Amino acid sequence: LKPRDPILATLKINRCLSLIGHLTRKRQFEAAREQVAEYRELTSRNEDVPSFYCDLIAAAVEYKAKRESAAEEFVRRAEATLVDPTPAWAYLTSLAVRYRLPKGVKDLYVDRMQAGLNGKPRSETVGELARLLRRMQLADLQYTGRYTLERLTLAYAERMAQVKFHEGDLLDLMHWLYSAPRWRHALERFAHGAVKRFPDHRWFQYFAGGCEIERAGRARDVQFARWCLTRAYDQFAKAETPEEQAVYYKIEKMLEALDFDERRSLFGPIDMDDWYEDDMDDEEMGENEAAGAGSGADPRRFATMMKWIGDLPDESIEALLGEAIPPSDLASIKRFIEAQGLTLGQYIAQGLSGEAPQ
Repeated sequence: LKPRDPILATLKINRCLSLIGHLTRKRQFEAAREQVAEYRELTSRNEDVPSFYCDLIAAAVEYKAKRESAAEEFVRRAEATLVDPTPAWAYLTSLAVRYRLPKGVKDLYVDRMQAGLNGKPRSETVGELARLLRRMQLADLQYTGRYTLERLTLAYAERMAQVKFHEGDLLDLMHWLYSAPRWRHALERFAHGAVKRFPDHRWFQYFAGGCEIERAGRARDVQFARWCLTRAYDQFAKAETPEEQAVYYKIEKMLEALDFDERRSLFGPIDMDDWYEDDMDDEEMGENEAAGAGSGADPRRFATMMKWIGDLPDESIEALLGEAIPPSDLASIKRFIEAQGLTLGQYIAQGLSGEAPQ
C-alpha cells in the first residue's frame, strides 16, 4: 500500500466518517471523539476537505452527548473560518439529521440556514455550498432535507448578478450542477455568462459548448458550440488528471458529433457503412453484425464506441462510468471485474470479443 495514494487517503477519510456517525448514534462518545481526532489528522493534509467540516462534526458529537457548551465552541470555530457562516449551518443541518441530534438543535440550524439563504447573496457562500453539495452528490449521500438545501442554494445563486461571481466560486457551482442530474438543466443559465466573463477558461468553454449541443429539440448555435469546444479541446490536450483526460476524450466525441450533423445537413442522410469504414475493417463489421442480429441498434456503432472507451486508461474509464452509474453500483462492478483478475479496459476488450465471464 502507498500511504500517500489519494484513493487510499479518501478511503481512510470515508471510513472515519462512517465510524463517527455510527458511534455517535450508538452514544459511544469517547470512541467517536477518537475518530474525530483521526479525521482531523487525515484531512489536515487534504486541501479538498475544508477545515470547518471537522469542527462541525465534533460539534455534532458533543450535541448528541448533551454537552452544548463544547458543541457551541466548535460551531464558533467553524464559523470564524468562513466569510459567511451559512455553509456551516447547512452542513450542521445535514449532520443533525444523520446523527439524530435533538429536534431543538436541528430546528435551530435549519432556521439559521434558511435565513442566510434568504439574505443578500455572496459569491463565497455559493462556492462553499456548491462544493458541499457536489461532495454529497458524488458520495450519493441521502438524507431528509438535502433536496431543500439544493433548491435553496440554486435559488440563492440565481439571485446573484453574474458579474459578482468570483471565478472559482462560479466554477464550483457549475461543477455541482453538472454532477447533479436533478439540476443539470440549470447549468446553461450560468454557462454562457461564464464564457463571456472568462473567455479563455477551458472548463467554462467545455460546459457552455456541451450545453449548446444538448439543446435537443431547440435551435442551437453550432458555431458557438464549435468555438467553445475547439478551444477547450486544445487546452485539455495537456490533461494532468484522469478527470481532465476523460473530458478531453468527451470533447473529441462532441466535435465528431458536430461534424456528423454538419455533414448530414449538407449532404442528406449518411451511409453508416461509409461513416464507420475508417474505424473497423470488414471482418470486425461482420462479427458485430452477427452478434447484433435481430436487435434494433446498429452493432457497429456500439462496438466502435466501446472500443474507444476500452482504449482509455482505467482512471478515465472510471470517470466516464461514474457520470452514469451510482458510486455504490460502480464499486460493485469494479470488485466483480477485479475478481476476474482484469482491468476495466481488459474487461471491455474481452466483452467485444465475446470472452468476458458472465
